[in-house]
Amino acid sequence: ENYFESIRRFTVPESDRRRVVDAYCSWYSQLQTPHAAELFAWARALLELPDPDHIRANKLLTSALSSSRRSGDPHLTRRILAFYLNLVWDINELAPIATTKFLRHCDQERDLCRELLGTDREQAAIRIARLCECIKGRVSAASDRVSAKTRDGLALRLLTAEALHAQLLFNDRHPTESADIARHVVESVRVQRLKLSDDPRWELLEMESLYTQSCAQAISGDFPSAVRSSATAARLARGSKSLLARKVLSTYGTMLLSEDPELGEAVLRECLALWTDDESSDAALVHVHLSMALVLQAYRSGSRASRRQKMLGEAATRMTRVHDACRRLGLYPDAGAAALVRGVVSALSDDGDDVAWFAQGVAAAARGRQMETLWRSHINLAAGLCRKEQAVSPTARDHAHAALEILQDTLSGYSEPERSPRFQMVQVGMAEAVWILLESEDEAGFAILERYPTLRTYFSDPAAGVLAPYDGGPRHYQWLRAGGVDYILY
Repeated sequence: ENYFESIRRFTVPESDRRRVVDAYCSWYSQLQTPHAAELFAWARALLELPDPDHIRANKLLTSALSSSRRSGDPHLTRRILAFYLNLVWDINELAPIATTKFLRHCDQERDLCRELLGTDREQAAIRIARLCECIKGRVSAASDRVSAKTRDGLALRLLTAEALHAQLLFNDRHPTESADIARHVVESVRVQRLKLSDDPRWELLEMESLYTQSCAQAISGDFPSAVRSSATAARLARGSKSLLARKVLSTYGTMLLSEDPELGEAVLRECLALWTDDESSDAALVHVHLSMALVLQAYRSGSRASRRQKMLGEAATRMTRVHDACRRLGLYPDAGAAALVRGVVSALSDDGDDVAWFAQGVAAAARGRQMETLWRSHINLAAGLCRKEQAVSPTARDHAHAALEILQDTLSGYSEPERSPRFQMVQVGMAEAVWILLESEDEAGFAILERYPTLRTYFSDPAAGVLAPYDGGPRHYQWLRAGGVDYILY
């Protein structure tokens, strides 16, 4: 196989290429029970022929996909399915495939993209964009003779792809655009449901779109709207057998933390009771959200030390286990979220491990391209370093600078960013990061104060970079103070 892979990378005469491929395929044809990876490699080899054998390759890919799913190897399954669908879309560009098959492959691509949003956002972005283009091309080419059922089927797939695009955006510094797209999808779906009330797929799409809208609203800082959207989605989820129902209900639980952490905890424990604790991203996030509920209640428990330690202990155990499992499974966005919350637990417990956990959060979030978790991990790591060293180090400055770069990017979509709910949510961390820059004599700190004058209210002497003491007043619920610095939750 290594020899074949080397040959693929060079330009060789067709006759030599055919001999190599024929030898390779002959070797695999002699295997009595080839496993999924071997079937996959065999199919790829057939497609390297000067005249590719698409029919046989398709059969081998289908067998490889079935075998991989039976073996329980999600990484290999995603690789095979992605390759197979790439082949399908290439063929479709040359000659449109039958509508029934086209819709079925759209559904396969939808499911793959949902998985990739939790494992490889870069690939998810590419695939979602291609899916949208394929469906739009089919819609524009549809004639008046196309049945209403086919048009509705295409509309369902296109709106689903748009909802997935919105999910990509809210984790990639564009929550406002994401919320707008999600709102459009919700409105469009409700119009369709009036016509097709007996088709449950439209209800499922409304549930997913409301979930997406709620996440985008929360990241934008509009938590009251996020709670309302997720509550509506949760009502649909409670009567649903969809695999998405757990994610939707779990998200509702975490939105409730902004208003009632105890009720949020109850909803999240309900999720643990309703669904098996598997190795999926959705299962991991239930634990992340539940740990946030425990951290918030522990933080507010005041002098009730025993209750506080019990809650922080449970959160620490859950987040350590989830982080390790997600790293092993390649679920880097979820590993980053777990490390971030675990770091906050350490900061509140003052056990000295917070810096190490926030560093893990930065690494995992960067690898998973989860920008919302990334800036939070950066600012928490900068704050943790300052607390540990009782001084501002170059490393702390670099992480503060990285957090500010992401935050400014997320605020760029607002005409008046300082009046946005997003700014109200992030300003505590921005002020802390600016202080770190000013302490490091980094002129970028003054430039940010010029750009966002509201941040000056956090300083007793902005020109000298002196922070005003925190007066204990109300602020966004996700900011927690420990050891004289501020940390933010996931």
